[in-house]
Amino acid sequence: METNKQLNAVLIGCGYIAYYYGLIASKHDNNFKIIGCYDIITQRMIRWAEHFGVKTYKTIDEAINEKTADIIINLTPPDQHFLINQLALQQNKHIYCEKPLATTITETQELLKLAKQKNRMIGAAPCSVLTDAISKICELINQQAIGQVRFVTFNMHDFRIDLGRPDTWINPLGVPWPYKNEFQEGCTREHSAYSLAIATTLFGPVSWVGSLATTVIPEKKINKQETINVTTPDFTVSILKFANGIVGQLTCGIISHIPDRSIIIQGDIGYIKLDDCWNYNSPVTLTQRFFGENGLEIKERHIEFNKDSERADYYNIDQARGITNLCNAIQHKSILVCGNEHAAHVTELTNSISQGIQKSPQTQFERYLPEDIFNAIRLSKPIKY
Repeated sequence: METNKQLNAVLIGCGYIAYYYGLIASKHDNNFKIIGCYDIITQRMIRWAEHFGVKTYKTIDEAINEKTADIIINLTPPDQHFLINQLALQQNKHIYCEKPLATTITETQELLKLAKQKNRMIGAAPCSVLTDAISKICELINQQAIGQVRFVTFNMHDFRIDLGRPDTWINPLGVPWPYKNEFQEGCTREHSAYSLAIATTLFGPVSWVGSLATTVIPEKKINKQETINVTTPDFTVSILKFANGIVGQLTCGIISHIPDRSIIIQGDIGYIKLDDCWNYNSPVTLTQRFFGENGLEIKERHIEFNKDSERADYYNIDQARGITNLCNAIQHKSILVCGNEHAAHVTELTNSISQGIQKSPQTQFERYLPEDIFNAIRLSKPIKY
């Protein structure tokens, strides 16, 4: 296989999560290199640039117009995503954007139209789908290990963040976690895409979605002095009807004392369980139930797959795999998972669920073949950790 040309990227938004992108990006330097960064807070930008050895820019336009850059990495708050993505596409840059791509379906479709006009690609976080565990699950489904898949459940319950003193969460560069913004955006807009990206990669587009969205704990008591009042949902339950007939359920919230980020895929003769979709090394279990000579028999086994070595990044997630996947797609080596039409579909589902509405999505995409998923995951992994 032909070796990738190293592509150049400029990072926009040097907030809390940017440190972890920069940390793991160096492991992917055979695919891309971050050459510059920009942030509206000058000191934060300078600190990030000095730590990772890149250049800075005086304005957002200067950063996006960087002549040697192929990709813009957009790590700004969600309400800024559309404008920056639009500016980048207008300057003929490919995009890798944290979720969501935009906050409305109109904005999302405008980005798709512009990307098509400019012949550019839009890669979108999250990268929770680009793991060996997901590859193994896809393989089991393709092998009919649980028979025909009928029903899937996705849980994205984070813990009670308001009781975890989020005001004390500070990354190694001294940047605090933006808890006010997170509460105001809502956990569904911030977190559900982790599950939705996996669900739609494995089972294709959704033909109908319905959701209950509610605020269970409107007063988020951060510490003895600070309380944040919110009206955005902190708990949603949604039903997904996939175009192929499979039914799914997704719950997302920050109201539980017990985190649960599991996935359970149920078929005619058993089920597959992934304990935690945020952990690349999370256990995968296959349970088969069938009638044998002695009646109902149950066989359970833990599925082996290539585990990633320990990394000093955010949770056990490699944020840069999505960018590497984008680089491979740009250079025609693999499909772009959760990119372009697929990314728009996940964005529309996220926004619909967060708003608590029922609808048939306007966005659609062509379902991936299993071998394309395997290849994309394999190529997205760094050569070294």
